[in-house]
Amino acid sequence: MSSVNFVAQEASEEIFKRVSCFCAECYSEFEIGDTIHYDMKEYRYLCRVCFEKINTQHQQELRDEPLEDSSNLFG
Repeated sequence: MSSVNFVAQEASEEIFKRVSCFCAECYSEFEIGDTIHYDMKEYRYLCRVCFEKINTQHQQELRDEPLEDSSNLFG
């Protein structure tokens, strides 16, 4: 599962020097080598479980949005 709002990274000491080593949503601790997900919309790191939950919510919101009338090219 991927999204344009998230970037998957491998947790490293470099990342932990600049930011917390905890998930911003559930506060579970990251370990070096874990795959963590940076939320570019909210500027935070998430664990896999929280990423999947939030990404699923975002995808559902996109599906539920009504499509705009695109009959006129110039609006």
